[in-house]
Amino acid sequence: MLLPWVAPNKTYQWLYAFCVHYCQQVEAKGYRLYLWVKHCVDGTVGNALDAMVDEACVYHSALRSVPPIEAPKGDFPLSEFYGVFAPEVMLAHDGAEIAKPKLWLHQELNFGKEVYAGEALSHCLGSSLKQRVAYRKANNLPVNDMYLLVDCASAVVIRNGEQIVVDFTPQAEQIVEELKSDGVNIVESTTPMYLWPGMEHLKAAA
Repeated sequence: MLLPWVAPNKTYQWLYAFCVHYCQQVEAKGYRLYLWVKHCVDGTVGNALDAMVDEACVYHSALRSVPPIEAPKGDFPLSEFYGVFAPEVMLAHDGAEIAKPKLWLHQELNFGKEVYAGEALSHCLGSSLKQRVAYRKANNLPVNDMYLLVDCASAVVIRNGEQIVVDFTPQAEQIVEELKSDGVNIVESTTPMYLWPGMEHLKAAA
């Protein structure tokens, strides 16, 4: 219901209708609207790249003469942006466009095997993987070229001291099962790459 102490105006009424629509849209995808603590903000420690990952990116970039691709997300204030390829909701209740997908990023990745790791498997990483699978299927690209390093990802688990307050592990496990059913290879970083499905050709170089 509209707040009784707020004077009726078109902007407020539009936002109220949009919020109802937004919640319906994200719940249809299996999510709920949560008020997350601000995190991964530009210029903060949460946004920093781990030194070992950065070193690997720099080494690969120099070796292959290919600059790393940066794809920031969260730049549309009216929608959450779990998956890196697209915000959760792109159209308002009245059909107005409030956000756009990053189709260019899909196209940048269309060159071979893809290995995924990161956080969180229950939300941002999981949503990114599902978006990528959907794109590959829609464009007749093989899903089995995708690999998830399952030991380099985890679910959102919020603790208060030793007590677990919120645990999204079941949601992360469900995403892994869905990805497996879609054809994504679930692998571990401790397994040599030439033992991964479809990577047998690397054994000669090992």
